[in-house]
Amino acid sequence: DNGSATAFYPGIGNAFADTTVNFPTVKNNFNGQTTSFFVQSAGSEAAVTITYKMNDGSTHTQSKTISANRSFTFDPDNATPKVADTNCGSDAATSPCLGAATVSSTSGDIVGIVIEYPDQGSPAAFALSYAGFTAGNQGTTLLAPTIKNAFNGGTTGFSVQNVGTSQTTVNIKLTVTNASNPALIGNVYNDSETVDPGEST
Repeated sequence: DNGSATAFYPGIGNAFADTTVNFPTVKNNFNGQTTSFFVQSAGSEAAVTITYKMNDGSTHTQSKTISANRSFTFDPDNATPKVADTNCGSDAATSPCLGAATVSSTSGDIVGIVIEYPDQGSPAAFALSYAGFTAGNQGTTLLAPTIKNAFNGGTTGFSVQNVGTSQTTVNIKLTVTNASNPALIGNVYNDSETVDPGEST
């Protein structure tokens, strides 16, 4: 929290400013990681509410009016009620410490980023950051050009948020394009998950 951690994200252009910004991952000491959300009013004052929908079914909110071109940091600890940070359990699908967030403005466009960092230890040596997603990022088909499963020591995962108003099924198709065992190249793997509105998997 002294600004010495390393993370990066691309700048956010006006085309991606909107009245709703989605974040498919919220953590509050889940496996030792926590997220904070930095939301900026994009040009004019914005009356903003962040809604956390956690995987145990609980909902938490925090509101703030952000002056024109200023930013505010939302933290799960400051929500009402506070997002759990203990007894998180080991099942991501039901944890009260893991979920998704939606930030909405009733006046003025906003942009936002999330920073994920170790819950304990200061300063954090490393932090993960990405820009929030607006309507321009949404779709029924999403592409991910790089996926790893213990490839050269790296593994990737997905957080997919349902931004609609009804329950949906998310299907994932993984195709092997590079492997230490060439016989695996071309193999296809599928999985699916049912996701409630505003939640993520």
